[in-house]
Amino acid sequence: MPLTNTELQTVFNNSKLPQLGYTFQTALACDAIKTCLVRIATNMQNKPATAPIRTSKAPQSPAKTYWFNNI
Repeated sequence: MPLTNTELQTVFNNSKLPQLGYTFQTALACDAIKTCLVRIATNMQNKPATAPIRTSKAPQSPAKTYWFNNI
């Protein structure tokens, strides 16, 4: 799926580049930064919208009982 300018702008705004003094135009002018922004935006597209929610936790016990656990 092709990337839109809005998606690249969102990835740029979520990065630290604006705090470092970069503008969106200067970031896209640099080939290395542009490649990174495109890869991050592509990975964001392929990610599921939400992670599955765990409803119950398995009971946790220590791997081995030591004498100081029984004090």
